[in-house]
Amino acid sequence: DQEALVVVLGEAERERERAQPLAQVLERDPRHLLAALASCTVISYQVWAGKLGLELDTVDVDLDGTIDLAGFFGTDETVRPGFQGIELGIRVAGPASEADYRRLEQAVAEHCPVLDNLTLGVPVTTSLEVAPAAA
Repeated sequence: DQEALVVVLGEAERERERAQPLAQVLERDPRHLLAALASCTVISYQVWAGKLGLELDTVDVDLDGTIDLAGFFGTDETVRPGFQGIELGIRVAGPASEADYRRLEQAVAEHCPVLDNLTLGVPVTTSLEVAPAAA
């Protein structure tokens, strides 16, 4: 459930008051990462159930993420700017055995692209182009 996102403002509360529009965006935007993980997880379960020959009636995903905006605002250098943790809960239903669904769980854990990026990281190359000042 995306609404289960826990936003812990901590020391960033004062910064939030000064930058209200930015704080509103930051409280909403981390949920996009959780939504991407949820979508990719459901799709991966569906794809891999088919690849493994398993019937899958339903896949439900619950996500809970904790983020402390003090890391983003730089008010606490001990806090990372991203999520401190994400909990991913999955419920499946269908006629296959629990062992078959455990095998499906393993296949998804090995092949879900968003889960892979979040758990193993991915190199990111950044480039900045500064446009000339308008005359």
